[in-house]
This record gives sequence, structure tokens and C-alpha cells, in this order.
Amino acid sequence: MADSAGTGKVDVLLVNVDLPVGSLEPVWVFMQEGQVYRVEVTRDDVTLGFRTPARSIAVPFFSAQEGGSRPSGMSAFEIYPRADAMYEMRIVGGPYGAPTIVRVYRDLSASSKRQKIIATAGLEIGMEAAFGMHGAYPITGPSFSAPAPVGEAGANVALCFSVRGEAASRTRFSGCALGIGYEWRPDSESDLAWVFSEPRFRIVGKPGRSGFEAGVLTRVGMGIVSSVNVNPVLVAPGIYVSRQIRQDGARGGWNLTVSYARAWITGAEGAQSNRVTFGIGRF
Repeated sequence: MADSAGTGKVDVLLVNVDLPVGSLEPVWVFMQEGQVYRVEVTRDDVTLGFRTPARSIAVPFFSAQEGGSRPSGMSAFEIYPRADAMYEMRIVGGPYGAPTIVRVYRDLSASSKRQKIIATAGLEIGMEAAFGMHGAYPITGPSFSAPAPVGEAGANVALCFSVRGEAASRTRFSGCALGIGYEWRPDSESDLAWVFSEPRFRIVGKPGRSGFEAGVLTRVGMGIVSSVNVNPVLVAPGIYVSRQIRQDGARGGWNLTVSYARAWITGAEGAQSNRVTFGIGRF
């Protein structure tokens, strides 16, 4: 049977059986993860029920493709298995004992499209938490005639939404998409909160596996200071070393990152500050 997309591919007929509605006899069919199957039923008032051979195997996703509006009164469903398994399928609904023909096809055209989508590497999204130390620097508001107290070096913490390429991805970019941070500045005019982004570019390290990588980064952020009439802007280029930990056979994992950056803070009389940060992320 040629597929409806007109690609010339022929769908594979797996099951063709007469099955009265309400029959205790199920249809058994082996389906593979990543493939797309089509079930055609010669009634428009029924749906499908699935059982799997083990609780650890998830029931397939399926969606109705055609319904009673067709002149033939036939229903069709697309099936998306989530594991390779022998599935038990039953007809649900309709008048008891009504004759029904069930056909199951492997849709080659849809399966090919799905495989291309699965093979396309995407991004992993996660959370990173970081803490570190920063050097002392002043923040001076425009209403002040003299510089504010510089204070002492202090600690900082941050939390952010982060992204990195999947194992199959060859992208060199990763980092913090959007984060918030807080700095303690002893003996200064105020502590400071930041909203920031920190893209990273890998220079050393191989993609697609657990291992070390190193590269450059730039943090750009805007500060919020309650006691000073100014919102400083931070630009902090630097370097990082990261240990990427990926789970075998699954997406996600961890990363551990150590970074150094030299920060320029505008709106602070040209203040500069060294920053050292350690972070841990879960993807």
C-alpha cells in the first residue's frame, strides 16, 4: 500500500484480521520504538486499548487520524511505541459483536520523518548553582560627590537556568541563559543583587561524551542596590574549566565548573574586580 504522502514508499501490512467488537481475543503485534504505525478500523465509533507485557514498558502514545466524517466510516490511528515490545491491542466501544476489520501497518514515510527528528541533536536544559569570591570595589551613585566605601572582598552565590548541547550535538556554546545572584560586600555601602547571563564557548574538549572541557565565557548583568541610587552594569570576560558528566544511554547528567573572570562594573567610577566561582549543574 503506497503512503498517503506520495513518496513512493510502500507501508508494511503487519495485521489484517476480522475482530468483532467486544471480542476477548486480542490482537498481538510487535512494535519498535522510534517507528510509526497506523491502525485502520472499519468503524467510526471505536477506539483502541493497549496492554504491555510488563509494567516497566510504557503504553504507546496514539492519536486518532480519521473519524466518522469519512464516507467509508473508517477510523485510523497513529501509534508511537516507547519501547520494543509485543503489544496487546483491543477494540474498545461500539455495539457488542459488530463485525470489524483491523489492519495494522508500519508507516514507512512517517517513520522516516520521525527518525530524522530523533537523530537531530538538541539542547539539554538544567539548573546550575554556584558560589565563589569576588574582590572589593566601590559603587557610587550620581548624587554622591565622593566615592562610596570600597569595603572588602566578599562572597557571592548564584542560581541560573542553563543549557548545553546533547551528547550528539557538536555545538560549542553552553552556559547560563538567565540567572540571579547575590553578593555580600563587607564594610561597603550595600550588598548587591544581580540579574545576569553567562554564555560559554568551548575551545578544548570533545563533544558527545563525559570528560573535561575548557573555554572562554562572558558574564553580562545588571545590579540592584537598595541604598545607592544607581543600577550598575557588569561585564566580566573570563575562562572556565568544566567536567561534563553524561549518563550512558540517556539524556541529562551533571556538570562541575570552575571559572575565573575579570569584571568591569559601569556606574561605579570604573571599578574592576576579580571573581572566582565554583558551580554544579543538573541537566
